[in-house]
Amino acid sequence: MKQKVSSDSIEEKLTISNTESNNECILTEEIINKLKNYKLEDYIYDVENLGLKDTWNYICKYVIELGENDSFLNIKNFGEMYEIGLATQDKQLKKSSGQYYTPEDVAYIMSQWLDQVDGENVCDVGCGTGKLILTYLDYIGEEQARNMLENGKLYLYDFDEVALKICKTSILIKYGLDLEDKIHAYYGDFLSSDIKLPDNCKTISNPPYAAIQVVGDKWDKTAVLNDSKEYYAVFMEKIIKESKSTVIITPFSFISGSKFYSLRQVLNNYGGFICSFDNVPGNIFCGRKHGIFNTNTSNSVRAAITVVNSNNAEGFRLTPLIRFKSTERKDLLQCSVLESFLSDTRQKITKGNTMYYKCFRELQQLYDCWIEKSDKHVFKELIDTNGKYTISMPNTCRYYTTASANLMNRNGQIVLHFSEKKKFNFAFCLINSSFAYWYWRLFDGGITYPSGLLMQLPSFFDLLSDKDHAFFASITKEMINKSSEYKITKNNVGVQENIKYPRKYRDKINKRILKILDVDMNYKLLNIIHSNMALKVKSMNPLEKSPKEIMKEFYDIAPTKVIFNKSQRDELWKKATKRKNDLDFDFLKKNCPALEHQIKKSYESGRNIQSAVFSECVYAQTLANMLHLSLFVNCLENEDFIPSSVERLLKDHNLSPRYVYSDVNKSHMLIQAGGCKGIDSALITTNDLNIYTIEFKEPGAKTSEPDLPKYKEDGLLLVNEKFLNRYPQFEEMLNEQKGLNFFEIMGNNVHNFSEESINIAVSNNYTKKYADVVCTEDVDGNLVMMPVDQISLWADVQGEIRPAGRNHYKVWTPNALNNFLKQKGATFNGEFVTISKSKLDPRKERGGNGKVSGYKINPLFFIYIKDCSNNSDGYITFDINKVEQLNPTIAGKMFFRNLKHSQVKNHYRKFF
Repeated sequence: MKQKVSSDSIEEKLTISNTESNNECILTEEIINKLKNYKLEDYIYDVENLGLKDTWNYICKYVIELGENDSFLNIKNFGEMYEIGLATQDKQLKKSSGQYYTPEDVAYIMSQWLDQVDGENVCDVGCGTGKLILTYLDYIGEEQARNMLENGKLYLYDFDEVALKICKTSILIKYGLDLEDKIHAYYGDFLSSDIKLPDNCKTISNPPYAAIQVVGDKWDKTAVLNDSKEYYAVFMEKIIKESKSTVIITPFSFISGSKFYSLRQVLNNYGGFICSFDNVPGNIFCGRKHGIFNTNTSNSVRAAITVVNSNNAEGFRLTPLIRFKSTERKDLLQCSVLESFLSDTRQKITKGNTMYYKCFRELQQLYDCWIEKSDKHVFKELIDTNGKYTISMPNTCRYYTTASANLMNRNGQIVLHFSEKKKFNFAFCLINSSFAYWYWRLFDGGITYPSGLLMQLPSFFDLLSDKDHAFFASITKEMINKSSEYKITKNNVGVQENIKYPRKYRDKINKRILKILDVDMNYKLLNIIHSNMALKVKSMNPLEKSPKEIMKEFYDIAPTKVIFNKSQRDELWKKATKRKNDLDFDFLKKNCPALEHQIKKSYESGRNIQSAVFSECVYAQTLANMLHLSLFVNCLENEDFIPSSVERLLKDHNLSPRYVYSDVNKSHMLIQAGGCKGIDSALITTNDLNIYTIEFKEPGAKTSEPDLPKYKEDGLLLVNEKFLNRYPQFEEMLNEQKGLNFFEIMGNNVHNFSEESINIAVSNNYTKKYADVVCTEDVDGNLVMMPVDQISLWADVQGEIRPAGRNHYKVWTPNALNNFLKQKGATFNGEFVTISKSKLDPRKERGGNGKVSGYKINPLFFIYIKDCSNNSDGYITFDINKVEQLNPTIAGKMFFRNLKHSQVKNHYRKFF
């Protein structure tokens, strides 16, 4: 519970509760017997007849002198009891005082954060009955808590004398009655200049949420007070200014509300982070629907937890406006999980940027590009109040924004007019995209979309090409023509009409906008803006439509073993790489024709086939067998088998077809594909062109392994914008390895990455390539399917940087090469180098045949044998310009060590 404030009287009340005595009431035998068997109805009766203060005087005296009882009178129930007492005594007073009680799980994470920040003295401002401070003391442990209390380092503040007494009593009961004079408990108006927080303190607080009606005579008349007229904002200002560190929960409106601009200016002097929460479908203040009372309901406050470090003035990192379901609350409300939502960008307020924005870290690059490319142009510039083209937009937008070409039958809509058709088309599509909705979530996200905020929506109209205008015209026309099909009406508050367009339109527009903004990002990532769940809490994440449909079909089929298990594939691979003559190609062609063709191709080209190709062909054939796709076609031999409409669809997904598994009617096709930009396979229904994209991975595999940018002569890890634009999934892993020197670590791979950065690398690898699901095999050899964004649920994921990666190039650090050769005793004659072979290690060909192809100067440089001349004295000579240098790579790795088909099926079937 927070400090209670009265709007009727703000007279200064400043006393120290240590002077109060519990002897002000007498426990008669009758009262003792009553309290021994105290029940909820007895408590309510006493509050109604004795009043709240006298009732609690008796209760506090009883538990101090005679102890708690298990059934009712124990400190774990005191908070709820007092809340019920307030409601019983004066419901309106409870509402006007702005009291919102901190749920236990929220108090716990706030306590964790408080334990991590600086400050010797611990303060709870607006402590109420003590939920926050009791949770903190419990978190740090009895020994540390009692030591802190004995040393007089606890300070409690509240305007509610009864609540403060309950708080102190609870602490004494739990940690010792001998601490009576050690606890600093201040009863009075915290905003009075007479009350100061102690030096070197850290403060935890859930202040009152109410508008200020009367300003106290001794309050500091700050800009925050004058502008906001909100208790919580003024409390925030005073607490932050007087504390070394702060953990505070408040409404989230200070993040961007105009009347809190002066508070944000104050925050510019500090740093930390802010986690903000929506109130639908789950709510941080979840009410009291638990325990023995089951009486109170939740409230609608959209809250934020702010952690402030006064020694850090670098600005604040923010989460997006986190939306979650109650089913994932337990997994979500953990410090590490919430911190994983924080953007890496630290925000400060300027005259040009007066609000904090709440951005998904996955979309930070897109946001920055959107703002930059818009070049300060805004939506308002598109509008002409006298224009003949009209758009109506509902101003309530829980999960999306909608543009209609006609006025809607509803209360609350923003009506816009345009004189130019091109601007109308662009505005129509922009509102129906994710971007208009996202902007509202960034800077507001409350109940309604303010028209003023819409007018400031960044506009990139000037970037549109003729083809872009044609695209927006075409999709606008189609959506308007079909709008009646998607009209929905709710009658909960009168008639509320809206249009719910299929997501395919939003996806198409988003994809086009990304192209216009020149952002290389999977458009599907924008779906996180509209989700009603915190996507990083993977264990509770529902399935998207495509994974849901293909996984339902897959798991309706009995578990199926892959046609060749791992040991069988390994044996085939060894024979193929050694060009064994005992391979039964007729058997392979009958059971896995794609593999038969791949092996023959490797024989013809002289190149060894990769083992992963064996698994890909085997998994594809197994899936085709499960789906009864009995017709096999080699696309190199029959280029006309695939219909042109399917060809276009494959091209849109960067897929180059190699093999097709089809039913005889060609209605369903599993297409095994090639190309580094696309995924392994796609299942397509040809009549409606539904596509389900599939990645095949061995139980131990790398998601991808791109070359890192070539380092310079200093050997330091180099990361550039071009690489991050192409491989954004590796950004977090690379950030953790700043200062890495490849010359110092050569011969050793790097694996020390955080779980969070690896999860991003693994899951985002596939979303970037538009895969819906991943197929692998379980411990029993059964084919298993899972959503790409939930791999970390089922796999042990790891990260890796290899200084000596897969690919080699002409030397790009010649000075470093010269130094390494000199260290090995090499001699130079112009561009020719002579060195003892004993100083070099053999380099063997890949593919397992053991043939030595060259000599390693060190793990990063080598020379081919064919480019060397042997001397009779054990030395070799070569042209230094023939030396090759291995490029470093980065990868995410996953290992499905204990995967079970039944476990995966059981986990997801609730979503089917």
